[in-house]
Amino acid sequence: MTDNLADLHITLTLEIEHTRERMVRLGVELGLMHPEVHRCSEQLDLLLLRFYYIDKQRKSRSCQFP
Repeated sequence: MTDNLADLHITLTLEIEHTRERMVRLGVELGLMHPEVHRCSEQLDLLLLRFYYIDKQRKSRSCQFP
C-alpha cells in the first residue's frame, strides 16, 4: 500500500504543478478576477488538500514501519 501512496503522491504533485501553471496562464490572459481563474484556484486548493492528506498518511506509515 505504501507504493500506492507514493504513486498517488507523485501523481498529485504533477497535477498540482499543471493546475498552478494553468491558473497563472489564465490569470495573465483573462485577469485575476475572471471566474475561470477562480475555478482553477478552487481546483488547486482541493488538489493541495489531497496532497497534504496523502503526505500525512505516508509519513505516518513510514514511522510505523522503520
